[in-house]
Amino acid sequence: MKIKIILLVCLLIALTGCQKEETNVQQSGRQDKQQNTNGRQNIAPETGLANAGFETGELSKSGRVEGWHFEQHAGPASYEFTLDKEIFHGGSRSLKITNIGAEPYGVAQQKIPVHGLRGKEAILSAWIRTENADGTGAGLTIRMLNSGAILAYNFMSEALVEGTQDWKQYSISLQVPERATDIEVGIMLQGKGMVWADDFELTFK
Repeated sequence: MKIKIILLVCLLIALTGCQKEETNVQQSGRQDKQQNTNGRQNIAPETGLANAGFETGELSKSGRVEGWHFEQHAGPASYEFTLDKEIFHGGSRSLKITNIGAEPYGVAQQKIPVHGLRGKEAILSAWIRTENADGTGAGLTIRMLNSGAILAYNFMSEALVEGTQDWKQYSISLQVPERATDIEVGIMLQGKGMVWADDFELTFK
C-alpha cells in the first residue's frame, strides 16, 4: 500500500512539474489546434467531449488528434499513440496506447472549461480494452484545475485495469471544486502493455 501511495505521489508530481522536457509526445498546457474560432473545442452535447470516439481527424506530426493531446513522463519516447482501425468498440476507430520504453506513464487527455459546473459531480466513462498491461495498469483520469494548478484528481488508482481484458465500460467521478477553471480527463497507461479506449462520455449531476 505504501509503495502504491509513493508511486501515486510521484506520478502527480511528474504530471505537474516534469512535462516541459521536449519529447516526441506532445506536452500539455497548449491549446489543441483543432479548435473553432472562439478557441473552444467542438464539444458534442451528447458526450460532453470533443471527438469522444476518435472518429474524426488524423494524427498530426506533433502527435495530436482532434480534441486530444498526448504526453508522457519526461524522458526518451516510451509510449506510442495511434488510431486503431482494426480494434474498436464503437464506430470505426479507437485510441491505442502502447508502451515502448521505460518511462512510467503515457496519457491521452482533453481539457474543457468549467462553465456553471462548480459544485457538481463530474462522471467520466469510457470503454477500455487491455493487452499485457502487466505494469501498474491502465485507467481513466480526471483532474480539476485552477489555471493549471491541480485542485483535485481521480486516477482510478484503486481499480486499475491489469493484464489482458476485453472491452468493458469503466467510470470514475469527482466533484468540481468552487475554484476550478478547467476539467482535464483522459486515459493513462502506466508501464508495460497496451490499452485501447473508445466511446468516452462526460456527464454532471
